[in-house]
Amino acid sequence: TIVGVSSARELTTTRMKAIQVRLKEPFFHEYWRAAIDRVRRSRFCQGGGPDKWRADLDWFLRPDTVTKIIEGKYDDRYSQTSVSPSRNELDNWADQDDSVDERLTQPKVERPELIDFKGGQTC
Repeated sequence: TIVGVSSARELTTTRMKAIQVRLKEPFFHEYWRAAIDRVRRSRFCQGGGPDKWRADLDWFLRPDTVTKIIEGKYDDRYSQTSVSPSRNELDNWADQDDSVDERLTQPKVERPELIDFKGGQTC
């Protein structure tokens, strides 16, 4: 339960099937806890947007929702939250799965320079 987020009153057969499907997806399996933490910190997900929409379990179980949450789509706009999960988020929320540690210890790929095509300057 997250304050401000719609609570599911019943774990229906449809919801159970969706949970089973999502947990078979490696990204969801690894990041669902970090995504819940980010929803907890998002005023938008708690009804703070212009339409007063609130997150719920059915929305969370949609195929791309956790990916969008982790990418920062639902973060508060003033927040300095990084696009990808922090090391601390992974340490706190990732399953006891060796693949998390492997991913964190692999060399980071450098980001290519971004070019402002109008001025030709790099960003």
